[in-house]
Amino acid sequence: MTKGYGAEKGQDVNLREVSKVTAGAMIGSVIDWYDFFLSSLVAAVVWPSLYFGFLKGTAALAVSASTYIITYLTRPVGAFIFGEYGDKLGRKTTLVLTLLIGGIAIFGIAFTPGYGVLGVLAPSLIILFRLLFGVAMGGEYGGAQTWVTEFLGKSRRRGFWNGLVYSSNPVGILLSSLAFVVPFTVLGPKVFISYGWRYPFIAGGFLIIIGIIMRYKLEESPLFKKLRQSGNVAKRPSLDVFREFGWKMVPLCFLNAGPIAIALIELNGPYGIAIMRAAGLTLPQVFEVIIIASLVAIGVVIGSSTLSDYIGRKRTYLIGSAISVIVAYPAILLLKAGFPYTIAGALLSTLLFISNSVLAPLYTEQFPTKYRYSGSGISYQVSSAVGSIIGGIVPSYVIAGSHGLLAAIPSLGFLVVIASIISLVSGFPLKETFRSELRE
Repeated sequence: MTKGYGAEKGQDVNLREVSKVTAGAMIGSVIDWYDFFLSSLVAAVVWPSLYFGFLKGTAALAVSASTYIITYLTRPVGAFIFGEYGDKLGRKTTLVLTLLIGGIAIFGIAFTPGYGVLGVLAPSLIILFRLLFGVAMGGEYGGAQTWVTEFLGKSRRRGFWNGLVYSSNPVGILLSSLAFVVPFTVLGPKVFISYGWRYPFIAGGFLIIIGIIMRYKLEESPLFKKLRQSGNVAKRPSLDVFREFGWKMVPLCFLNAGPIAIALIELNGPYGIAIMRAAGLTLPQVFEVIIIASLVAIGVVIGSSTLSDYIGRKRTYLIGSAISVIVAYPAILLLKAGFPYTIAGALLSTLLFISNSVLAPLYTEQFPTKYRYSGSGISYQVSSAVGSIIGGIVPSYVIAGSHGLLAAIPSLGFLVVIASIISLVSGFPLKETFRSELRE
């Protein structure tokens, strides 16, 4: 056993094992956000004409964006299903399964022909694979963060380690940016839109295969092994957690609404990309904005998560949520102002990662081991679904009613402010847990 960062007050932490499990957890987060940004790009640039060409103008964009966003609506289903298995069979086994199903979905997207070949079956298959990917990734967050948290036990540095996992989100965005830019530059716009966009999805599928191999070789959570040996594994954890915690879970189901809405509308979702394009930015400029924002976001995540180990999860979350309420509207106005003001808008939007960076310990520390995968996963994914409705589904109607994307900017800005306020208010009832030992 090796003492180091994360080991204090006489507790031995095997930093080598924790580091390996953290890397195994990070690969799922990288894949999730790799797909998040890559799909948002093709939903804004490629899919409207390839799969929804039978629609006209902004209607094609709106439907294409909605197709991308529906993954968030199936994530709570995935959290329920995989939470059940994760709390009964183990974190490691279940997390291998989530990647396996995610791989099937991402390869399916890569090889689905366009509307001109399959007709209405083409967009139907894209929707099916997006739904399947959403189910798979719905089981990722709660399981991966639970896995890491339970290797740290009584450690007072759980925020830092969970923050490392979450910092892989911007890494996924950076990788997907490169995976998009290279074939786009080499093949040219016409060839890329025709078939070149499929290569990044194929690359994502192989990344998932690497993740499966990594996870298969890692150890099961020590706290779960202890729970299983004691015979106290819950019979129906995804249902029992509601019976035991009930209304206490309600605030948790809104914490991520604001950050998701901001990400979809302002940062690297399909609407944010479409806004930048409508404001006159070239695709290389869009990538420049996203890459700069992603690099800054990595620092924001690690810094904020580490801070939560000293001042608390709740306090850090409330500070971040309050900042999001303040900057959400100015950020979207800067996005439409054109380059280089767009960079300032994107940088303001990265401040959402202050609150996001502490969500993992906030969720996982609220539940005992026998419900931790289910409780944290379901709560997080329900809150993400709320954010996707506000920041993904509603904007499609706002844009259609405003007769154009840029004309809808004030209304879209109002939506992200509302979502941010919802998240801020939801943080006040939470119990502070950063000085508490994990509940067994």
